[in-house]
Amino acid sequence: MSHDHLQHLIPVPWFLLTPPDPGSHLLDRPRLTELIESSIERSPITVVEAPSGFGKTIALAAWAQQHGDTTAWLTLRPLDRIPIQLLADVIAALLHVYPDNSALESEMARLKHRKEPFHSVLEAVIGALPENARTVMVIDDVHNSSREALYSSVVPLARYSRGRLRFVLSATRSVTRWLTKELAAGDSESLPPGDLNFTRDEVLELTRRAGIDIELMHAKGFCVWEESRGWPVAVQLLIKGGFQGSAIPTSPTAPNILTDYIESEVLVSLRPELRSFVLTATASNWATPEFIAYLTGDPHSAALLEECRNHGLFLELHQSRSGNTRMRWHSSFAQSCREIAKRTNPQHFDDIQRKATEWVSTLYPAAAIQHAVLVSDPDYAIETVERLWLQMITTGHASILETRTLQVSNEHKATPSLLYIRACCRFLQGDRKGSEMLKARADHGLAQLSGEALKRAEVARAFADLLLLDSLEELDVALDAAEEYLETVQLTRSLSVHGTFLVGWSHLKLCRRPDRAIGLLKSAASNAEKGGYSPIARRAQAALAAAYAQAGDFTVAAQMLNACSDAPVSSGPDPFEGSFNSWSIGFIAFWQGDTAKALEIFRDLDETGGPTSTLAGLSRTYFAYGAALSGNPESLDEAWRMMERIPTEARHDFPWPAYRCVAAAGLTWARGDRRAAIKTLATLDSHALDLSTRVLGSALWRRLGFPDEGMRILKPLEQVELASFSSASKDFTLASLAWSRGEKDTAHAILERCLTTAEREGINKPFMRMDDASRTLLSEHATWGTKHEKFIAARLISDSARAAGHSSPEDLLSEREREVYAYLRTTLTAEEIAHALFVSPATVRSHQASIYRKLGVTSRREAIRIRI
Repeated sequence: MSHDHLQHLIPVPWFLLTPPDPGSHLLDRPRLTELIESSIERSPITVVEAPSGFGKTIALAAWAQQHGDTTAWLTLRPLDRIPIQLLADVIAALLHVYPDNSALESEMARLKHRKEPFHSVLEAVIGALPENARTVMVIDDVHNSSREALYSSVVPLARYSRGRLRFVLSATRSVTRWLTKELAAGDSESLPPGDLNFTRDEVLELTRRAGIDIELMHAKGFCVWEESRGWPVAVQLLIKGGFQGSAIPTSPTAPNILTDYIESEVLVSLRPELRSFVLTATASNWATPEFIAYLTGDPHSAALLEECRNHGLFLELHQSRSGNTRMRWHSSFAQSCREIAKRTNPQHFDDIQRKATEWVSTLYPAAAIQHAVLVSDPDYAIETVERLWLQMITTGHASILETRTLQVSNEHKATPSLLYIRACCRFLQGDRKGSEMLKARADHGLAQLSGEALKRAEVARAFADLLLLDSLEELDVALDAAEEYLETVQLTRSLSVHGTFLVGWSHLKLCRRPDRAIGLLKSAASNAEKGGYSPIARRAQAALAAAYAQAGDFTVAAQMLNACSDAPVSSGPDPFEGSFNSWSIGFIAFWQGDTAKALEIFRDLDETGGPTSTLAGLSRTYFAYGAALSGNPESLDEAWRMMERIPTEARHDFPWPAYRCVAAAGLTWARGDRRAAIKTLATLDSHALDLSTRVLGSALWRRLGFPDEGMRILKPLEQVELASFSSASKDFTLASLAWSRGEKDTAHAILERCLTTAEREGINKPFMRMDDASRTLLSEHATWGTKHEKFIAARLISDSARAAGHSSPEDLLSEREREVYAYLRTTLTAEEIAHALFVSPATVRSHQASIYRKLGVTSRREAIRIRI
C-alpha cells in the first residue's frame, strides 16, 4: 500500500470482464451448481482452488451464465498484485454489469485521481451497489494477485457489504493460504479440487455424447472413470483419444505425461491439417481470429477454430457486447502444444514466435518480448527488448519491462543495453541505488563492445541518460546526443516515435525550451497516431498542451486540454502521463487568476506526487503563492505544511531552495508580516535562480513596494524571449517602477504593452492584490487612451472584491456598486457600462448616484480620486 501513489492504473481489457462462452453442448452439472450456490449463500467469499486441468473457469462460466443479470466477471493479470489496481479492476467489473451506475463511475474517477483515501472509495463502492439485489463477482486467476491486494479490497468489500456483494475466487494456488484467517473464522469457504471432478454418471453422459456405440457405452464409461477418477482434463483427453487408458495422466502433477498424452492420443486423432493448425495457433494463450489467421496463413482459420471448439480442444470464447471476439486456450494445453511444436519442428516454431512478436509489438510490447524470448536465438530477444523498451517505459510499464528483460537467457543478462534498460526500470520504481549500480556496470561493459552491438547499446544509453542523469550540463549533452540519433540514425519505428516523445518530454521537464518541446511533441503525437501507438499519442497530446502552457500560449493549451480525455494522475514509475494535464490546467488557472481552481489542482498533485516529483514540487510552490494571493487563513496554514515537502536541495539543477524561499516570503507577506517577508525575500540572492523564481520573486518585491528590487532580479532576463505570463509580470513591475520614479509616459507605454499581452491570454495574476502605486497606475491608465478599458475595469473590480474585507471607503458599497465604481475609472459612458454589465443605463445611473452619496462626493472625477 505504501507505493500505491506511484502506481499507474492500467485499464482492464473488455475480454477480461466477460466470462468465456461455455458452449451450447456443455454438460449440465447440478451437483456442482448446488455446491457453488450453497457456498455463496453461506459465505461472503468462496474459494475454488485447484491445479490446471480441473475445469474451474468453464464450471464457473457456466454458473455465471445462469445468473448473468447480477454476476460480474473479472480475470486478473499480474498487475493486480497491486492493491489500487485490483480495486480499480473490481470497480470496472461492477460497471460492466451496471453500466449506468453513475456512483461507481464517480468512484472510478476519484480512484484514478487519488482524490479519496482508499477506505473511503471502498465505502462508496459498497454504497453504490443495488440495495435489493445480491451481486456476485467471479474473479478468475486470483493467483496473479497478492495477499495484500485481496486484504485491501476484496476482503473488506465482502465483509462490510452486508451480503450485497459476494466473491467467488478461482485460482491454481496460494489463495487458501492467503485467506487462512477467513477460512478458519468461517468468513470464507473453500471448494476442494475433488468437488470439481466429474461423477461416474457425468463421465457416462460425456461418453454417450462422444457418439460411442450404445453397447460399449457402459464399459467404456467405466474405463474412463477408473483411469481418470473424474479429473476433468483427463476425462476429456481420454474421450478425445479413444479411451487408450494406459497413456493417460492420473493426476494434475504429471505435466510431462500430460504433454505426451496430448501428442500421442489427442493430436494424432486429428486430421493432419487441423493438427498442424493447432500447433501453430497455440503460439499464444490469448488470441483473436485475425491474429491466428496471420500466424497460420490459412484463409479458413475461422472454420478451423470452430472445428477445434467442436472437438472440445480446450478453447474458451470471450465475446463483448459489441460483438468483438477473443479466445483463450487452456494454459496447460497451449503450453504442451508449444513444447511439442518446438521439439518436432524447431525452425517452424521459431518462425511462428517471430511472427507473433511482430504482430503484437505495436499494442502489446510486453507480450511481444515474451514471444521473442521463446525463440532459440537469444540475440533476437535482446534486439526485441532494445527496440520496444522505450515504448514500455513511456507508457508506464517499467515493472513489467524489468520482468521481461530478466527472462532473457542468463548468459546475456549482462548485455550493456539490457543493463541500461534495467537501470531505468529501477530508477522509475524508486530504487536509485540499484539504478546507479546497473548503469555503472553498463558503462563498463560498453567499452568491451564493437560493431552493431556497440551501436545498439549506445542508442539505449542515449535515451536512458535522459532519465538517469542529474547534472544539467550532462543532461544538455544527453539531449543533444538523443536528438542526433533521432535525426541521423535509422531507428525502428517504435524507438523513433517513443524516443521523440522522451526527448520532447525532457525539454518540457527542464522548463527551458518550450519551443523545442512543442516541435518534438507535435512530431511524436502525429507519428504515433499514424503508427497505431495510441497510448503514447494521447500522452504526447497531453505533454504538448503542457508545453504550450509553459510557452504562455494559454489559448492554444486550453483548447488542447479540452480535447484531451481526462487522464489519470500519477507520478513515480510513470511520470510521463496524466499529471501534465492536471498541471497545465492548474498552471493556466493560476496565471489567469482562478485561484480556487488552481489551489484544488495543486493540492491533488501534492497528494499524488512523491517527494522527488518535479510537478509535485512545483505545485507546492505555486500553491503557496496562490494561497498568499487568496489570503484565506486555512489555505495559508495548508500552504505552510505543504511547503515543508518542497525539496531542500537542487536536483536536475532545479533550484528548489529558491522556490522554498519565494514560497515562504509570499506566505509571510500574506499573514501581514511585511518586515519578515522582506527579510526572507532578501535571501533569494543567495540561491541559484531560474526564470520562474525570478518572475515570482520580482512580482513579490513589487507587491512589497520595492519595484526596483523586482527589476534587479529580472535584469538577467533582458535579452531572453519570455513567455506571455512572464512578460506581462515583468512589464507590470517595470511600469510600476517607472511610475514610482515619476516617468509617467514611460510607465503608461510599458503598461499598455503589458495589457496587450495579458488580455490576449487572459493573464490576471499580476493585477491581484496590487500595492497602492500599482493600483493608482492602473486606474489612471484607464483614462490615458488605452485599448483595454474593459480589461482594466475587470481587474479593478476583481482586486476590489478581494480587498472587500479590509477597512476602506469601499466597505460602504454593495458588490454591484463596486463593479460600477471600477468602470467609472474608465472613459466608458453609462450606456457602455450598462452593456458590459448587462443592465440598463438607468440602473447604472442609479448605482452611480448611490456611490456618490455614500462616498460624499458630487461628481465622477471626485469619486475616482478616492483610493479604494
